[in-house]
Amino acid sequence: MPIEKVVLNASPIIILYKAHMENILPQLFKDIVIPKYVFDEITKTKIKDRAKVELPKQACYKIAKIGIDDAIAGWDLGKGESSVLSFALKNKEYRAVIDDAAARKCARTYNIGVLGTGSILLLAKRKGVIISLEEALQEIRKAGLWISDGLIKILKEKAGE
Repeated sequence: MPIEKVVLNASPIIILYKAHMENILPQLFKDIVIPKYVFDEITKTKIKDRAKVELPKQACYKIAKIGIDDAIAGWDLGKGESSVLSFALKNKEYRAVIDDAAARKCARTYNIGVLGTGSILLLAKRKGVIISLEEALQEIRKAGLWISDGLIKILKEKAGE
């Protein structure tokens, strides 16, 4: 079953904007939700970057006020990650797009489907949205995402590169 619905955390959005690859998200998913906490985290920062400036101009994202589930709140992840996971917990057809290790552990505990930024790029390669997974992975590294050589190797193998 193809993944069509996602709920995004801040770090994947920021990294994709820094790497000039934000356009892949609407090409991959038909329904993209950004919790208001995440939107505010990106747009109300003092740091002026592409995501802060460009995200509010994008009509393809649904900005949603999301309450934080008590079970998720107990993990003390922060409002952004907690709202992403709370939304995905209640809406099982959505995948949470999160890179944070603690948030991913919480997601596994509650059987929440998760994608990381690397997996997004793998999907983009498989669907022909990007030409080279290796180049895209190097760009997100340059943009500031820590991604291990081992994970890069696994993703490249899955992409046939």
